[in-house]
Amino acid sequence: MSASADGDSAAGAAPPTVDALPFAKPVLAEIPAELRRTAQWVLWAAEEKPGAAKLAKVPKLAKVPKQARSGRNASSTNPKTWGTFEEAVQGLESGRGHAIGVGFVLTEGDPFVGVDLDACRDPDTGTLEPWAAEIVATLQSYSEVSPSARGLRLIARGKLPAGGCKRGRVEMYDRKRFLTITGRRLSESPSNIDERPEALREIHERHVRRDVRKPSGGASTPPSSPRRSPSESDATLVEKMLSAQNGAKIEQLWTGDSTCYPSPSERDAALCAHLAWWTNGDPDRVDRLFRLSGCYREKWDERRGDQTYGQRTIQRSIERFEATGGEGYTGGRNGNGTSARTDRVAPKLSLEQARVRLADLVERTRNDIGAPCEAATLDALSSLRDGAADEYARLRAELRTIRDFRSRDLDRALKDRDREASRQQRRRARRSSGSAVAQIHVTTDIAEMVGQLERALANHEEVELFQRGGLLVRVSRDGGPELKGLARPRRCPVIGVAPRAHIRELASRVADFVKMSKSSDDEILVLPPDSVVDALIDRGGWRLIRRLEGVVEAPCLLSDGSVLEAAGYDPQSGLLLEPTDRFDPVPERPSEADARAAREAIEEAFADFLFVSPSDRAAAVSIVLTALARSAVATSPLFGVSAPKAGSGKTLLVDVAATIVTGRPAARMVQASNREEERKLLLALALEDASFVLIDNVERPLGSDVLAMALTGTEIRDRVLGASKTVVAKLSATWTCSGNNLTVRGDLGRRTIPIQLGIDRELPEEREGFQHDPLLAWVRAERPRLVRAGLTILRAFVVAGRPAPAGLRRIGGFEEWTALIGGALVFAGGADPTGGRDEFRESSDPERESLAIALAEWDRSLGRRRILVRDLSAHADDDEELKIALIALDPRLKIDAPIDPSRFGYTLRKYYSRIEGGRKLMREPTKSGALWFVERTVELGPRGMG
Repeated sequence: MSASADGDSAAGAAPPTVDALPFAKPVLAEIPAELRRTAQWVLWAAEEKPGAAKLAKVPKLAKVPKQARSGRNASSTNPKTWGTFEEAVQGLESGRGHAIGVGFVLTEGDPFVGVDLDACRDPDTGTLEPWAAEIVATLQSYSEVSPSARGLRLIARGKLPAGGCKRGRVEMYDRKRFLTITGRRLSESPSNIDERPEALREIHERHVRRDVRKPSGGASTPPSSPRRSPSESDATLVEKMLSAQNGAKIEQLWTGDSTCYPSPSERDAALCAHLAWWTNGDPDRVDRLFRLSGCYREKWDERRGDQTYGQRTIQRSIERFEATGGEGYTGGRNGNGTSARTDRVAPKLSLEQARVRLADLVERTRNDIGAPCEAATLDALSSLRDGAADEYARLRAELRTIRDFRSRDLDRALKDRDREASRQQRRRARRSSGSAVAQIHVTTDIAEMVGQLERALANHEEVELFQRGGLLVRVSRDGGPELKGLARPRRCPVIGVAPRAHIRELASRVADFVKMSKSSDDEILVLPPDSVVDALIDRGGWRLIRRLEGVVEAPCLLSDGSVLEAAGYDPQSGLLLEPTDRFDPVPERPSEADARAAREAIEEAFADFLFVSPSDRAAAVSIVLTALARSAVATSPLFGVSAPKAGSGKTLLVDVAATIVTGRPAARMVQASNREEERKLLLALALEDASFVLIDNVERPLGSDVLAMALTGTEIRDRVLGASKTVVAKLSATWTCSGNNLTVRGDLGRRTIPIQLGIDRELPEEREGFQHDPLLAWVRAERPRLVRAGLTILRAFVVAGRPAPAGLRRIGGFEEWTALIGGALVFAGGADPTGGRDEFRESSDPERESLAIALAEWDRSLGRRRILVRDLSAHADDDEELKIALIALDPRLKIDAPIDPSRFGYTLRKYYSRIEGGRKLMREPTKSGALWFVERTVELGPRGMG
């Protein structure tokens, strides 16, 4: 039930691994039948908890539920992610999702209650601690050993009483949780799950309820209220902190969860407030512990004037701690981890007024003439508690002695008041700081609320939310989610769908949602309604949310010929410029001489490569220019880097170009094995705006209709992975590929700009005497100069009026690219980057060669005779050379078997009207079937056939 692995590891031990869960594999025969019959099963895997790897005594393995069918993450609140017992077992045996165990989900619709006892069993002897043995004896229902062999899990039928779910080492849940099931039943416990409502109530009363007194006699309650000591080790201190009465809230903070806080900064402040109290205000120890938590991020060490963000946060928490002498802090029981004295609003009543009202409350309660939670009572209690804690405790204890006094209701009302006061204070603080905070009244008009929320999100300067392809998105700077077949460089910006929880968090930051209180005429703050957040997400078209076309990390050329140099969001292009270096301004009107000097500067980055021809060098430079001007051209060809042998520098060449533009190597993509896999990957790359992609180490002929579409198309439309929504995403990547003697097939030949590298020795990797070594390090250092050089070439060409160089051929489907990139290079004194296309197409496409040979053999054997496919099959059986040539067009055919006319007819339709080797395959429809023949054209192929 807990997200942590059961039990603690010894101080100083190495971080726990899956071996720390020896009982994870279930004993299926011992699992109760009533659980097996219920289709609420998941798988679970073990993963290290963020921030806890260096704390030997802090649990580090989180039992993560996995969908029983797919192996992806499951949800304890989403029945679609659960499965039957048989499905879970099958998934476990197949190793789906790296699962090592099975789990059962508790829901409101089932009668089960789970009781979790942590660190109560000796894993070697099986001996239970007395308090745990007493709970097992009291419940008398199915009990098993946990995966760590140090804890127990008990399951009974009944209802979970109100008053909390966890205290110390005892947890009780009946819904929205999953239980890891091991089937390792205690020998002294029943094998079935019994109806035990009274026993559950007794266990809850003695071990879980927050205000329960220590029972007289019997076994002692497990430890729940530790003391702080400066002499304790960090591991021991954290262990005690997470086992405290409010340990569940601290653990949520410790793992970095900010769902209960308006922003990560307030989450950081809350955790520091806890750490200040537990460390007796030791700033060094607070900093050390915070860095071990899941809250730690690079922002912690960012400068804020003469201090870092972390130092300022620690200083404020310690100042609050010292202002109360360490006594005003209640261990986070008020829910926000801050001092009860310093963060609440000033009391409205004097202490004398509070005493009088509280004394009146005692009298009224004795005589049953008033409700204990009326507003005046709450004012009195809040004032007395904040001003005279000892007197408040004495009078409240007197109230608790009165029979039927509902102290729990009073506590809840006080907490609600504190929470509301804290919200109002945060609201005032946000407005005083100048942040745009809207006020949205919660009504039944969802459309109006959604419109107000969209306006608030669009007007808030600190909110980073965009729209792309019909989805609300955000920019992730940690490299993005893992995609099969793709390896991204570290820390590259990735556009991803904004999670629903994140949008709800943003909604609470930019707007105060208010409604009328049921108990008074006052407005109260409420959380953003789910219906409003869902309606905003599903709207699909947003008038005010900024569109995001891409994220660039260097200045770039826009479609109007200007250069985008100002960091931040550009509303005209929809680009977000986040420069990762300091770039000097590009000349406004550079000359042709400036362009030639700039071309030579970029060519210096490629000086150590053995290009076969000048056009190959020009094509390498054109990769850089293409990436810098990708938003200015609708389509871009594929750059194919080829060499006779491995170690020639093919991948390095692409990485040089990528490092100039993005500051890091190119993302690696493997050659897709099937069309569906390639389609899904291309959609994901388009959605996240992958700027530079390398299909590395191509071993078989490259070519597919999907990849061809990605090169000549401007957008891709498909269903997004994991959802039923169809999205449209812009295709804006710079595509490259590399391979030894690279070959392409089909229509990809005309879409490829070849870059041929040569070799000068048997082992190319043993070359020495490079001009720049290591090359990538030099490129990173010179990146600002090289980017400026590339933009100078492009800008000079634009300023000159984009003159069309003589002899520069335009490529169909890439007219804009040819005119801008090819024209700029030739204008700057470079060679035509498309010069090697004809030879590459002739030598690298095996399909074209096979068709040319087949048409030549057909011409030799049949001349211009028209023939049905069935007659062609019979004729080929008597002409072995013709049959061998035809079989090359369809690998499904066999030399020792007759040609299937119906199958081969489809093959001929594929090549209808194609011209290869100076011949064209033609077709003449007749009543008895299509007649096929070959006619010669005025063109004769380079092979001399004809």
